[in-house]
Amino acid sequence: DPTNWTFASLPSGISAVKLNTTGIDTGKLGEPINCLIPHSDDYLIEGCLSSMFVLRGDPTYGGQHDNLARVVGIVAPQAYARGPDGELVFLTTDGIYALEAGVQGYPRSVSREKLPQELRDVDAQNNRILLAFDVRNRGVFIGITPILGSGGKYFWFDWETRGFWPMEFDPSFEPTALAYRNADSPLDQRLLLGCRDGHIRSFNDSAFTDDGISFKTELLIGPIALGGTGYDEGMVMEAIGELGEGSAKVDGEIWVGRSVENAYKAPRKFAFPLRAGKNRTYNPQLSGNAFFVRLKGSPPWALEKLSIVRERLGKQLL
Repeated sequence: DPTNWTFASLPSGISAVKLNTTGIDTGKLGEPINCLIPHSDDYLIEGCLSSMFVLRGDPTYGGQHDNLARVVGIVAPQAYARGPDGELVFLTTDGIYALEAGVQGYPRSVSREKLPQELRDVDAQNNRILLAFDVRNRGVFIGITPILGSGGKYFWFDWETRGFWPMEFDPSFEPTALAYRNADSPLDQRLLLGCRDGHIRSFNDSAFTDDGISFKTELLIGPIALGGTGYDEGMVMEAIGELGEGSAKVDGEIWVGRSVENAYKAPRKFAFPLRAGKNRTYNPQLSGNAFFVRLKGSPPWALEKLSIVRERLGKQLL
């Protein structure tokens, strides 16, 4: 009953509770609450945009209301997930943070050093912010789905390497809700995505279409210094690739430039197709300071080995 502000016990057993705080200002909320998160049987996390609080214990039996952070909070009601060790993982305006299972200490950053720009200062008013931890694949799915229109931003955050992997969805497949299914069979344990078109989907490592829509997969390798250091120039002499048996064809490209940025923005300088098994030796004969290799093809394909022979030419000229 949100209109019941009576602190005295009522016959129904429902009444308002005045929270105890550890100090004059510690328990006071200075901004609206974005979400309430039950964190085990003993804690209730209150997430605001730029602060966090915790209610420890039963408020009717001496429960304590404490401040957890004054500079980071949770951006939206569904912008949190539970990690493999019981920790709380959530999205703040400063990236991904985690709070230990026992609510000991303060939230700690787990992503700031590698954070994509799209995950800073996200617009929670016009987007659904979604997080879910995938126990089977050991990672956090992060979704920013526009409430109106399409073109959301999606990332996979690898829990082991702390790396971000961007993802794309067909507009009708963009998720508006997430849930992780804990099934009896390990093969049925999976992250479920409730999509715009009303269907529920999940990731499948053996699928070669996106629910019937063909797609290409791409691997970008680099940057690699051609001269061995960033001060020298070099030349790509040979490229030898080997794909897995039964692999689909892959189109390879080499980009070379006088700097890492120049090489990344440069147009394709050399193309080489790869087929299943061992391939012939290609001779690009391209010089510069740095280079990238891009492999692109329709699944299923598998890269077994890619060898690049380079030769140092000397110090880079201005």
